[in-house]
Amino acid sequence: MLEFLIGFTAVGGVSSQTLMDIALIFIFFVFVRESIKDRAVFNKLTYVGIEWAFVGFFIAAVLSLAINGKDPVPWWFYLSRFSWIINFYLLIYAFRKIKVNYDRWLFFFAVAFMIPSLYALVTLFVQYDYLTQTPIHRVVGMVNSATYHAHGNGLIFIFFASIFLLGFNTVTKKTKILATVGLIIMGLSILLTFTRGIWFATFFSLLVLTLIKGRKFFLTYISVTIIAVSLTLTLSPTMYSRLTTSFTTTSDQLRSQLIQVHWAMFKEHPVIGIGYWDSYRQIEDYWPKVGLPSDHYVSHSHNQFLNILATTGLIGFIFFVAMILFFIKRSLKFIRDTRSAPHLSPLAYACGLVLLQFLLSCLTDVTFEYAKIKTLVIIVFAIIIVYGKIAITAGQNDPKINL
Repeated sequence: MLEFLIGFTAVGGVSSQTLMDIALIFIFFVFVRESIKDRAVFNKLTYVGIEWAFVGFFIAAVLSLAINGKDPVPWWFYLSRFSWIINFYLLIYAFRKIKVNYDRWLFFFAVAFMIPSLYALVTLFVQYDYLTQTPIHRVVGMVNSATYHAHGNGLIFIFFASIFLLGFNTVTKKTKILATVGLIIMGLSILLTFTRGIWFATFFSLLVLTLIKGRKFFLTYISVTIIAVSLTLTLSPTMYSRLTTSFTTTSDQLRSQLIQVHWAMFKEHPVIGIGYWDSYRQIEDYWPKVGLPSDHYVSHSHNQFLNILATTGLIGFIFFVAMILFFIKRSLKFIRDTRSAPHLSPLAYACGLVLLQFLLSCLTDVTFEYAKIKTLVIIVFAIIIVYGKIAITAGQNDPKINL
């Protein structure tokens, strides 16, 4: 049951916040039921080692709002965004109950994630989104946003592409066929969002994946990519324009302006920032400081790290970066430890490559601020913690923790 709940949590990341929330609530109910039954709540929780950074980041957010937040501060709305910490420990609890089964996971991927990807392509074909009943000109998916669709599906695509390629010999022929179709459809839906940041992140992550697989796959990937890009640019004026007009369109100029205005926020409040998540309400006060009217535009910085600096200052930035570096370090250790637990190697590399995809996407958007995408990232964090521990035990064939 927990395995399916985690699966539907991930599906919710590219289709519905409600589905994601319901799945997490059910995981919580299972946790509570088992804790009451065993009379051991705290024994079900896992100490990770980075709790100090979680607490520090939360305190930095509170202080930034208390000192520089614009009155009245919507405290509950802002601080409830830290519910991801609770979800993180629930996911750790759930993964501790689950055996790694690449065939079953890929089959679920091919079936469950096919629906939002197909919906995305069909609505683009008819140029009409049936959910919002509005015309569209690029893939927006079931989340009604090209950005959300690209970022969420990008993480999922890299995760399952890694497991598929590196764990190819462990899955059945039927699953191989279904997963191939699923990856092609999802990849196409990502491509047609016309989201260049995710194009680059996905290309580079796949480049590293094929390099891990072997020189033959690496060279094949480079050759196929060159041919595919050449044909696409020749046959699709939209794709050609999207690539050749980078940094010259109105949208690109606006991104540059947003970086300037958020940098102005950081320079004015470098220690504690202007207030966690409060840049949307305060941006009108900063546009004039970069020579633009106060009502110019309302948005985030389109860079996760700058957004953290602007809203929580250096204090929040230090704790945030510490969290990220912690999971990168644990991911690399997970990969090294699979030398004695080769059955976990595809999973370890998949997690590492998802982190790479995530970090690259953070350069062009505030990936960790989107609730659905953030949940997909902490699913990977939880996998690293749980199965990284298992990998330490050399020669263990059954990837399940005995509680």
